[in-house]
This record gives sequence, C-alpha cells and structure tokens, in this order.
Amino acid sequence: MKKYQCLFFVVCILAIYSCQKFDGAKTENGNNTDIANIAMLSFSSEEDFIAALNQQDDDVTTRACFATKAQGGLTANEKYVDLLEPVQNLPIATDPILRVDCRPLKEQALIENNDMSLYIAKGYDSLVPNIKVAKLLNARAEVMVDQTIYKISPRGTYYFPESKQKFFESNYERFETEEGIQMEENTYQLAEDIYRINTFEITEVLDAEAEDLPDDLPGVLDDDDLSTNIVNTLNMTTRTVTTQIPPFERFPRFNADAKTWLGKLWQSIFGRNRGYTYKLSKKHRMKGKFYYYNYKFYTEFGASAEMQKKNWIGWSGKQASELLIGWSNIIFSEGYKRIPDYPKNAEASIVSTEYKTIPGFNHQGMVLTIVGLDITALQQQQLSLMNPIQIRNWFKLRVENSNVDITQLDAIQCFSADKVITILPGGQKRKGDVKKVREIFLSEVSFTINLDLNHMPQSFKEWAKIINQGKFKIKPKNLKFGTVYVAGRLGNSWGGMTIVKKS
Repeated sequence: MKKYQCLFFVVCILAIYSCQKFDGAKTENGNNTDIANIAMLSFSSEEDFIAALNQQDDDVTTRACFATKAQGGLTANEKYVDLLEPVQNLPIATDPILRVDCRPLKEQALIENNDMSLYIAKGYDSLVPNIKVAKLLNARAEVMVDQTIYKISPRGTYYFPESKQKFFESNYERFETEEGIQMEENTYQLAEDIYRINTFEITEVLDAEAEDLPDDLPGVLDDDDLSTNIVNTLNMTTRTVTTQIPPFERFPRFNADAKTWLGKLWQSIFGRNRGYTYKLSKKHRMKGKFYYYNYKFYTEFGASAEMQKKNWIGWSGKQASELLIGWSNIIFSEGYKRIPDYPKNAEASIVSTEYKTIPGFNHQGMVLTIVGLDITALQQQQLSLMNPIQIRNWFKLRVENSNVDITQLDAIQCFSADKVITILPGGQKRKGDVKKVREIFLSEVSFTINLDLNHMPQSFKEWAKIINQGKFKIKPKNLKFGTVYVAGRLGNSWGGMTIVKKS
C-alpha cells in the first residue's frame, strides 16, 4: 500500500512541475515581459505619414530606424514593435488589444510558430498588402496621424482621438462584435468620438453581386491526379519562371465592381476588397484579388495572386511553381482644384517621353507626359477597350509634335485644367517558387508630380511651376477602369482568372 502511495506522490509532484513548466512556456510564447506597453508612431499630418513611406528603404535597417525614432518619447515600460514582429515576442496575455486579436491564433496554436509574424498569422498581409505601410503600424496595427489614432482590424479601420485610447482599449472586444450607429458619411459610430469604417467587411454586401462561379468547376482534377502531375514535373525547369502563356480563355472572368446602387455607393466610399478563387483540384486553388483600399488616412490600389491548399484550419498558402499577375488598361482619374494660370485654348502637347518612376507605380518605365488634353469619361471607357497599339495611335491623333517616338510606353500621364489621368497600358510580374505575389498600381506613397519644365510648352510653364511646388493635393481614389490577369502553376497545371473593373 505504501508503495502505491509513494508512486501517487511522485506522479503528483511531476504533474505540478509540468504545469508550472507549461505556464512558463506560455509566458515566453505570447507574453514577453520585456514589453509592458506597445507604443505607436505619431505623425503630425498625412503629409508627414506619406513622407515616412517615401523615405523607406527596402533593406532590413528600416524597421530598426523607426523603432529608434519612436523610442525618443517612450517611458521605461514602453517599446515600439511593428506589425512584422514575431507573435511569440508580443505581450498577448496582458495587452488589451492583442489579447482579442490573437485569441483565434491561440485556438489554432499558431503562436507556437517562432517565425510567424502577426502580419502573416492574422492575415494583415491581405488587409495591408503594402509592406512599407505595415512597417509604420505597431504590432497592434495602430498609427497616430494628426492626433487621431487609427487601428486596422479585419472588421475595418477604427479611428478616434488620443484622449479616447484607454476607453477604446477597454471596449475593443465589444466593438469588434457591434455594428454601431450608421452616420452621414456611411461610417459607424461605436461610442462618443469612436468610429469604424468597415473597409473589409463590405465583402459580405458585395459578394452576392459578384459574377462568381461555384466551387465544383467542370474539369477540376482529383487531388491524386494533380499530385502525380506535380511529382512528375517539379524539377528545376518547372520551378523557375517560364515564358508560358496561361490559358486565360479557359479561366473564369469576374467583375470587380458592385452592381446595385447600394453596393456602388458603399464601394465609392470604402473601396473594394473582393477575392476570387479558381480550383485546380479539390484541395488546391488560386486566389486573386483586384483591390482598392481606403483606410481614411491612406489609399492604395493593387492586385495579388496566391496559391492555396486546403487543410484542417481552412485555406492557407501553398508554394506554387510559378505565379503571375498581368494587367492592361489600368486607368486612374484624379481631380484637383483648377489653377488660375492654366492657359486658355492651349493645344494639347507632348511634354516628354522619358524613362523614370511611373507616377503612383512601384516600377520604372517609359512615361509619356501630355498637357492640355481633356479626356472625357466616354473616351476613358473607349481607351479601356483598346490594345496598346490602338492607345498609342489614339494619342498621336490628338496631340502636337506627335512625331515623338512612343512605340514603347509603360505609362501615360495626361494633365488637363482640373484633373490628371494616368494610364498603364499593360505589363506583368512573374515569380517562381513562391506562395504569393502582389503588385501595387497606385498609392499615396508614390503619387507625386514632377513635370519637366525644360521641355514644357511656353504657355504651360507658369502653370507647371505651381504643379511642381505641390500647392494642391492629389489623393488617389478614383480607379476608373482596368483588367487584371491572375494565374498560378503547380507543375504543369495552370489555374487563374481575369478580373475586370468597368467603372
């Protein structure tokens, strides 16, 4: 009998020790005591926020630079960590925001992955696809601009004055489940001075209007067939970028716009966040998105392509042999206040064709700049249906000195008295052996105007000087037309879609 009592005593001691060790592991994974409070970056204006985005380099020192900048005004218990911080380093158990945001991650045991950041684990890579913006958000997805705090969550963008921060933290869990009171500008008030733009949740309203297809598409492969195909073809050749043209004629075509008057009104205010899928097999699919996000303090347009695999927690990223994003006839129209020095009855003229950073785009290319040409809404629609050669010929017929060589154009920027129109005739991005590819077409980060005064027609010079001085604001918010092609390859099997924005 004593033998069993001793054995029972030993088992109890071991059980208590194991529990203590487990609690300690929980403290290390998700409750880093070195971070008592997470600070956020503060910018005096939207212009300062945009300047910080423009100043970023692509190297790894950028995150440390912003962390150092934030440290200047921090207390001993505060620390600035951005949205790219590994989940295991964050005070999940004690922080009132992270405790709510990370609860699903705990349930799925994702916080045990030492290499996974909240940016990936929580899906912020879809909500904030621009990595430069993510670097300016703290680990709670917050930033302060002009004394207003903005907090991004899957429900949307919250905003409130700094004086309401503690109240917001105390009630955040409740706010995430409440709809609030609809206000005049179609935002929702959750409490006094606390609002939310439902930037991402509007998909529930708009999805019913989309030209989507059922999951069980004809011709979908069995997973055994697809797996065999992958095993037989995943060699060095098929895992690298190819020049193959995906069979887009076989892929579905989706309309990126809302159809009903309510959907269109909602889209005009909040932007569009619609993802489309195409199944390569019962457990593999391509997901494509043509998005335009309005966070209130910042706006961005772009596309993404992701290969996904079905597992026990849903759909997650899957390494693709190759991913492709193509685009054609992306047209933006941005209005600005009419400048008094704009010449009357001036002829449309080509200012320059030069290789430079494409306005609003992430790439450099050959840019044609035109002044004095007003492109109507009907003409924009006509241009959206033309091929690149037809677009070039259309402009040649309408501008002076059209003998300028414009055979290789990556972008066209056309200025009139009250608006600037940017056209991206076409292009593509391909990457091999990746899970996801993104392309940003236009954002406030890179939408800057710098006209070439040396080649500017004399009648436009005074007006152009005012433009270059930045005495007016252009906030990109009007994506008029565009077509995005998304495709992915697993071995020799392609899947994809075409997404069209018809204005």
